[in-house]
This record gives sequence, structure tokens and C-alpha cells, in this order.
Amino acid sequence: MAPVVPLTSDRDDVVASAPSESIADDDEDARFAGELLLAGAAACFALIPHVFGAIVAINGMICHITAAHRSACAFPAACWDSACTVLVVGYVVWQPCSHPVTPAGAIIALLGMLVVLFSPGPRSRAAAQFGLVQAPGFAGLLFFALMC
Repeated sequence: MAPVVPLTSDRDDVVASAPSESIADDDEDARFAGELLLAGAAACFALIPHVFGAIVAINGMICHITAAHRSACAFPAACWDSACTVLVVGYVVWQPCSHPVTPAGAIIALLGMLVVLFSPGPRSRAAAQFGLVQAPGFAGLLFFALMC
């Protein structure tokens, strides 16, 4: 049996892959992992002791899991998730017992959505979605659930 020779890029018989293919694969892996992590973060909303927590958790998990798998349902799921979230946030912010924490969280989340929209890559998009949208939303909804 012949010895195993490692493939290296300095050999003439090995065609090196183009750097753009490697970057594209890394971005796809990062996008997939980011969406799954965001789905897990959305699941944490189920810990909030209010029915709104369960609604946000279920819709968020469906949205991010379908996006991770590039499902045909990803866009409709994202639209449904966004519409439900807007209704929940609108109701919660309207309640005086949730002030000032919930409106502040909603403002931070709205500004965070702009950061997500203009983020250059999948890693920064996932980080912005988690830190600037999901975390303030979680804090605001938890405050509402405990105070109202």
C-alpha cells in the first residue's frame, strides 16, 4: 500500500480552490449557524411568564429555522413573525405599567433593526439581531410581564 501523501497547495497536481469559494462557504456556514443561534435565542422568550412570550418564541423559532434552511416558507414566516411582533410590541408599549422600560427597549430594537439591515456580513447581522433586537425585546417583554 502506498503511503498517504497530504494534499498541499504547493503541489502541481492539486488545483487550489478559489478564495471566493472558500469565503462563500464560510459565509453560508456563518449564516446557517447564526440563524440557528437566533432561533435558540427566540426560544428563550418562552421563559417569560406571559402568553406573549410564547407567541414571540414560537414565531421567532419558525422564522429563524426556516431562514437557516433557506426554506420556501422563510419569507412568509419572516413576514408573519414581524407582523405578530409589531402587534405585541404595540400592545405592550401602549400599557402605562410598562413605561419607561418597554418603550426604551422598543426604540433600541427599532434602531437595532437598522443596524441589522446594513450589517456587512452574516456574523455581524446575527450579533446585531441578538444584541440590539432580541435582547432589548426580551428585557422589555419580561418587564411588562412582571409589572403589568
